[in-house]
Amino acid sequence: MKTRIHLPLLAIVSMFACSLAYATLIGDTVIVSLQSPLGTSSFSTSMVGQTGTGDQTSLGVPHFIADIEGSMFCVSNTSLVSSVSFSNTGVFNGLVVSGIDETITGFSIVTNLVGWDNSRLTFDANSFSADFRGLSFLPGVETMTTEGLVDLEYAIWCATPVKSPDAGSSAALLAVGLLGLGVISRRLKHCRV
Repeated sequence: MKTRIHLPLLAIVSMFACSLAYATLIGDTVIVSLQSPLGTSSFSTSMVGQTGTGDQTSLGVPHFIADIEGSMFCVSNTSLVSSVSFSNTGVFNGLVVSGIDETITGFSIVTNLVGWDNSRLTFDANSFSADFRGLSFLPGVETMTTEGLVDLEYAIWCATPVKSPDAGSSAALLAVGLLGLGVISRRLKHCRV
């Protein structure tokens, strides 16, 4: 018996394999603020997400930078000599980002920030907050690579919002999958002897 890969079957598999979609921040005008306690802003600015470094914004402290890259929002300390520390006052002390256009259902966090755990992140449909209370973004470290190049490693924290699935595209994928099952079922009926 000859094995064939059927396009409709691949559509079903891809529907389940591509279930996570990341929210794009390109074109969004987001409000970025440092707050302590939550609701009391010590610094606030707006950013329009764009590709490249054109949207990098200082967060009120030299070398403490916010940047939007596609679907990722990052904060980093680009200083080689100074830390950026958030005191532990017993109340929220951190970052709040609001104005995200797409509905958020989850997050993916990437960081080398010592002491971070995901319980410090809270979010709703169009905003998130990261409690950096008691944490420090240490200064960058220069190391020499074997090729003689200088390698810089900065303290960085990046959040990638996961958006809610688009109902229209999900329905279309489901329809294609069901159609594929129908075609496969029909071909199997014709092959029986």
